[in-house]
Amino acid sequence: MKKLRELLRLKFESKLSHRQIGSALNLSPGTISYYVQAAVACKLSWPLPDDYASDAALSELLEPEARQLRQRTTRYVMPDWAAVNRDLQNRHVTLMVLWEAYRAEHGSRSYSYAQFTRHYKRWSKNNKVSLRMLHAPGEKGFVDYAGATLPVYCRTTGKVLFNAQLFIMVLGASDYTFAYATRSQAQSGWCYAHAKAFEFFGGAPKILVPDNLKSGVTDSCCFEPTINRAYADLAEHYGAAVIPARPRKPQDKSKAENGVQVAQRWLVTRLDKNKYYSLNALNNAISDLLDSLNSKPFQKREGSRLSQFQAREKAALKPLPPSPYEFAQFFWQTVTPDYHVRVDRHHYSVPYTLIGERVLIRYTQTMVEIWHDNQRQASHLRAFLPDEKTTQAAHMPKAHQKYQAWTPQVFIDWAAHIGQPMVNVAARIVSGKKHPEQVHKIYHGFKKLNKTYGSNRLDTACRRAIALECVSFKSIQSILKHGLDKQPFVQPVNSTTAPDHANLRGSDYYRLAT
Repeated sequence: MKKLRELLRLKFESKLSHRQIGSALNLSPGTISYYVQAAVACKLSWPLPDDYASDAALSELLEPEARQLRQRTTRYVMPDWAAVNRDLQNRHVTLMVLWEAYRAEHGSRSYSYAQFTRHYKRWSKNNKVSLRMLHAPGEKGFVDYAGATLPVYCRTTGKVLFNAQLFIMVLGASDYTFAYATRSQAQSGWCYAHAKAFEFFGGAPKILVPDNLKSGVTDSCCFEPTINRAYADLAEHYGAAVIPARPRKPQDKSKAENGVQVAQRWLVTRLDKNKYYSLNALNNAISDLLDSLNSKPFQKREGSRLSQFQAREKAALKPLPPSPYEFAQFFWQTVTPDYHVRVDRHHYSVPYTLIGERVLIRYTQTMVEIWHDNQRQASHLRAFLPDEKTTQAAHMPKAHQKYQAWTPQVFIDWAAHIGQPMVNVAARIVSGKKHPEQVHKIYHGFKKLNKTYGSNRLDTACRRAIALECVSFKSIQSILKHGLDKQPFVQPVNSTTAPDHANLRGSDYYRLAT
């Protein structure tokens, strides 16, 4: 406004030309022309009336008039840059495409492509607004892997065994940083590093903000991402929610980006000076450096990461569960007709009613769980014997349970309900067989005879078979079939004296004469 007052003074009092005024005030002649015309239209002269002694009053009078003059005299049509910016969100749209559409609409009144891009960049710079996020203590933990890797060497050959990945977790409110080296970015290492981070913090944040790597996010949709099942299981164990950063939006996890940058500058540069022959040795070295990093004073804030964590964030973290997290793996499987599922070559039973259904299997180093319709249907202790079965009796049909529980004693106990002759028959059959399985079918055969002929006739037939020394299932079945159990029974004569006959020579015949 000081320049504007000086412009009016030089024009109306000193009677200078527009070019002379422009040289004195470093303004373009066009700008001077707009304001002079605006002042004439508003009937201003020098000195200014007392009503316009304040800058606000003078600006309120002249600016609208000067803006209208500028819009009326401009040759070119200014594009709607907000609409241009929206259209550019489509990945198939470029500035060249939008400029061609703009030029086709306005013809000679359109800017050249160079001016078009220059104006858009100026507009973008002036309209780029960033929201500074304020993170509540204990609310968010930002996680990512550093781009730099750390080699682990073979002690005997000196060659690199593998390049360890550096896992980083940063708490939002305090910037308290955790780092851990894993063999790879695989799911097991990813989840184990989270568990170590929560152990390091002494608690867990309410929200985890990871990048979109496959170990954490299966489908990196911008609006509804799909969380990896093992990662979701870990988050549920610690009572946390997973909200991944949007794809190609590093500002969503700026804390992790800064943490990765600090870790690479502070940790990797120092760790590269030594050789490490195991992950344990490397992680011990990282732990020592973390203490120094977190205790280092901030440059633009009071205190350090450690002091901010202890003062603000430690108490706000969710307490750790009683048992530490155990890495779990998941896969789907269809239940086979023998109502078992296979995990690592071992078979585990499920309720027989799930035959043919697809079930979700969750297994750790110690447990195997089978889920169906979001309900846990079975759980077993993990077994590592290949091609063996772990079966719970409750999962079996009633018939299979009875078969599994059958022993020869069941046969004898059943015979006791028929009578003592049946008990004697059962005992002699059991003692005459080499294997209990041989008795099982005979047991069911006698049950069928009992159902067909009744217990009284079966008891009589058993007594007759014992007397005749023909104790077998077929003999007793024949007795019942031909009704011999209903006929009078005559005890056979058991004589030990041989009849006198010429053809019977006796034992004396074979003795040698002395």
